[in-house]
Amino acid sequence: MNSKNFTEITDDNISELVTTAQAAGDDLFKLGTIATGDDGKADFHVTAKSRSQLSAYEISQRKYKSLDVQMGLPNPFEKVYLNNAITL
Repeated sequence: MNSKNFTEITDDNISELVTTAQAAGDDLFKLGTIATGDDGKADFHVTAKSRSQLSAYEISQRKYKSLDVQMGLPNPFEKVYLNNAITL
């Protein structure tokens, strides 16, 4: 959302961002770069703050920095280099 100044921070856009991040995690799980959780699914969880939980500054500047991604890595990895770019 940060790269598109015309995108407003709404709960629908935040939900779309979470869905996009979750889909990316599912794709990485299929490639074997995310561990399997106890339930047999990807050990990957995405949470986000709603618009009402953001500061007026974040909303006016369209800077959303409240996406939390947690994932487990499979054992063979010694180092991980991460570069995330998610675009709506």
